[in-house]
Amino acid sequence: MDEKALYRTAMACTIIGLIAVIAAAKLIEVKQVNISELPDMEGEYVKVEGKVSSISVKKAVTIIEINDSTGSLAIAVFADDSGLVKKQAIPEGLEKGDLIEAEGNVQEYNGQMELLAESISQQ
Repeated sequence: MDEKALYRTAMACTIIGLIAVIAAAKLIEVKQVNISELPDMEGEYVKVEGKVSSISVKKAVTIIEINDSTGSLAIAVFADDSGLVKKQAIPEGLEKGDLIEAEGNVQEYNGQMELLAESISQQ
């Protein structure tokens, strides 16, 4: 096989592979769970929905407490490397009583489950 044919074959395989990865990524859906299910899901990436009951803004973290019909949960949004809380992760104008959906990793902190948020959206 000459060099041009080998190059074309490699490029075609690369493009087909990228298309397959993009298509597969769109098919993967984050599991939506109730707050009461979280104790069995430590370390997993999940989506939860609830009503904001409080918002506590501190220097390196913002804690958003939510409730659903099964319980309550603290959602933590930590500061980035520059020391600023990731504002893009917190919807502008978020306030107590708003319905939100949050995605992130479940972890235990001080005996309670919490969500380390990657994204939060208002419903």
